[in-house]
Amino acid sequence: MNLEFREFKKTEDSINTTDAFRSVGVHIYHDANDQVDGVEVFRHSQVFLSGVQLVRRVLSEVVSELSTIGLIPKLEDWGYSFLDDTLRIGSEDFGIDPDPVVSSIYVALKTPKDF
Repeated sequence: MNLEFREFKKTEDSINTTDAFRSVGVHIYHDANDQVDGVEVFRHSQVFLSGVQLVRRVLSEVVSELSTIGLIPKLEDWGYSFLDDTLRIGSEDFGIDPDPVVSSIYVALKTPKDF
């Protein structure tokens, strides 16, 4: 697959660059050694986990369905994390809208012990 991407630093303090694949709504994050350490998928993509659609749905519904398949949510100030923080589901309206819609998910490809 040959997709165009834009490389940028997420913040001034970023150690490495992020690759933005705008046409598919994906950001790829790299560590200091230029290895992929995470993938963020935005709302205009379709992502499923064990049959549960993760984006473009009400956050509480997604969390409820993930809980029924055995994933334990941890409440964060931006949404919820699962699987020892390797799966993060957030909404830009979390804490503002009573029924926020999932706007992005992040999958960490390295566990905290790998950092």
